[in-house]
Amino acid sequence: MKRLFYIFSLFFLIIACEQSDINFELEQANDVVVYGYIEDGQNPIVFLTYSANFTGKFDSSSLSKQLIADAIVNVYSSADSEQLSFKRGDEFIPPFYYEANQLKGKVGESYRLKIEIDGRVIEAVTTIPEKEEIDSMWFVANASNSDGQIWISMQDNNIGDDFYRILTRKKGSQGAFYPTLNYGAFSDHLFEGKSVDLSLLRGLENYVAPFGGVYFEIGDTIEVKLNTMDRISYDIWKQVQNEIFNYGNPLSAPNNPVGTNIIGGIGAWTGYGSNNYTINIRQ
Repeated sequence: MKRLFYIFSLFFLIIACEQSDINFELEQANDVVVYGYIEDGQNPIVFLTYSANFTGKFDSSSLSKQLIADAIVNVYSSADSEQLSFKRGDEFIPPFYYEANQLKGKVGESYRLKIEIDGRVIEAVTTIPEKEEIDSMWFVANASNSDGQIWISMQDNNIGDDFYRILTRKKGSQGAFYPTLNYGAFSDHLFEGKSVDLSLLRGLENYVAPFGGVYFEIGDTIEVKLNTMDRISYDIWKQVQNEIFNYGNPLSAPNNPVGTNIIGGIGAWTGYGSNNYTINIRQ
């Protein structure tokens, strides 16, 4: 059950506030769950909770009890460091996280995360790889002419292995970016050094509620984020993506191990090289 809450934490923490409460009860365990990331040009953000078992009823108030609000969180680069501040952000549940005020990510730099809580020291290291570009984007409507798929074209470089995530956000109604259903974690294994066209399916906002559909609706403005990441981060997110594909819901998956790059805890600390794009969906 510990592994299930690890996946649950990574995703549920970024569910928009309008999502309804869910019937699970949490019994606090001892592991610290870390979900943190740093993008080039952006401040690092870290969510911290205790791991838990599911036994019955659950709502957003229950999850808030798992929140860690008194940790000392620092991020170090080769040239800089900063202690992160505890903040509120209403686009998240629970709406609290740690964020730097000055330190920003840089491509090619490594970042060490250090968390001190309850006499424990939890650490992780990640890097921000070179960014990649989306060359073009277009929309292909379904037969209903009310929705369809976004397509992108990108040229992979021919220098070693590359690892990607594609996320989307509906402008004006979604506060967070959500991984696309089919390209939440992928590599250039099949198209290294080549141009490739990819069709995107809308990602899930809530991994424990019925899914509203995989297509993008005509009339919406969609922001698309292309992230690059290192191999360790890819391995973690690929395993999580596989859980979603194989079992449809990470809470109902068998107790298979999911990787982590956190020493002294569980979760993920990920560096991203990021490029953002916008497409207005029209017929």
